[in-house]
Amino acid sequence: MGYRTVMRVPRVLDYSDAKWQYDTSKPIRGRSPEVRPLGERRDADTYSIRMNGNDVELVLYKTPVITFRTNGEVVIRNDGWASVSTHQFITRVLGLPTRGKGGSSVIKVGKQDYTMTDEGKMVLCREGTGTWRVLEHERLYGYKANRKAITNVRSRYSEFRKYLGGFLNLRREEVVLHQGRPYEQRLYAVRFNAQEAVDLFGVKDSTYHDVKAMNREKIDCIMDKPVYFQWHNPTERQKQEHRDRVRRYEENMKAFTDTIVNGQPEDVRHMNFYRGAMAFMVEEHVSRHMHSRADWVLHDYEREVVSDVNRLVLAMDEAILKYHAEEVLEQVQLDVGKTPNRKYAAWVSEKV
Repeated sequence: MGYRTVMRVPRVLDYSDAKWQYDTSKPIRGRSPEVRPLGERRDADTYSIRMNGNDVELVLYKTPVITFRTNGEVVIRNDGWASVSTHQFITRVLGLPTRGKGGSSVIKVGKQDYTMTDEGKMVLCREGTGTWRVLEHERLYGYKANRKAITNVRSRYSEFRKYLGGFLNLRREEVVLHQGRPYEQRLYAVRFNAQEAVDLFGVKDSTYHDVKAMNREKIDCIMDKPVYFQWHNPTERQKQEHRDRVRRYEENMKAFTDTIVNGQPEDVRHMNFYRGAMAFMVEEHVSRHMHSRADWVLHDYEREVVSDVNRLVLAMDEAILKYHAEEVLEQVQLDVGKTPNRKYAAWVSEKV
């Protein structure tokens, strides 16, 4: 399906037009339940039209994206499918420019943008002048950073941040990537091999292979904060799995940050900070090269890893701020048409 296909769908602007489209559309023979095509018959599995009581629903695949009510209202939903095809369908049928942004649908009515999320809806009516008027739309909330709170959180780990800076400066070296090519890149990086990390964190049996893997059970949470499950209409079992992951994350991050916080006794501080620096290097590498919960299988303990110093520092800083998200983020109502900041939304574990 694409632009040429959706252009075979008719423009529909009011209830009487929608009802006429339904009445004049001949059902596809042999289908049960009944399927009436919207536009070309060959596209009936993609675009169809049906009645729901007295309402006329225009359906994209199995989703009633646009509903015409007898009172003149038109209801738009994406039902979790903020896709290009959904936006093309809305634009074609109603003549309202629609696009995706931040996982949501943005519909332009007149000169104003309106944002519609997965579970939201938008209700309009058509004025006598032929223009659209919005009757109902979502009021969305998002997060913004509280700079003072961020400074306070960072100050609790200032001793570790200073240690990490010195640790990286001692070990860093200039690395040239793609040397001699037009996209040659020079950066400061640190190297470590798997054996150094294994000496600190130990090994375990691999979950997926008959070999040994690095034991990351206490540090794999650092770059893997669970936010919201990815399933559409999740089951109770999936919701419970999400709750279990959030609980495990909170427990492990509490234990981990206790080892890098300020004010530790001198006899344990250096080793704790060293373990913390290595944990960040291991997990930053894992987050870029494999699934965050996958095993780091140890075929060869001499395997060497190169980590970009700047990227490592930024990843460390974000990981700590994510853990303290409820403290450093403020929830605010967004202006009409604005979409939530996806970066900050990914810092908050949604409660289910």
